[in-house]
Amino acid sequence: MKLAAKTAKIDIIKSQLINLLELDAKDIVATPTYYNGITLITVNESSVTTLSSIRNIEAILLNDATAAELLQSTSIRESPSLRSLNGVDEREQYEHLSQLLYMKKTTRDKR
Repeated sequence: MKLAAKTAKIDIIKSQLINLLELDAKDIVATPTYYNGITLITVNESSVTTLSSIRNIEAILLNDATAAELLQSTSIRESPSLRSLNGVDEREQYEHLSQLLYMKKTTRDKR
């Protein structure tokens, strides 16, 4: 399972994952992305027994393709949907990512 989290809150998010999903710290890996304001969290899916508590965590559930785009600077040229993150202050990148993914989903759902 891959999640995007605000870099400034990464320790809080990891603590929430440990407590709410009853995970061990070794099951959670935080990786910086190309965007300083966003950190990718990878959770060992075999350790997750319930996803119901994930709604209480301030993080965005990502698919593998979006997670890969956040990690690779070369994908900026290939992914116009994330290109606008470059012009956003790093303190606001997480919120901007959330808006971009929401707009992408609503556009896809209308088709």
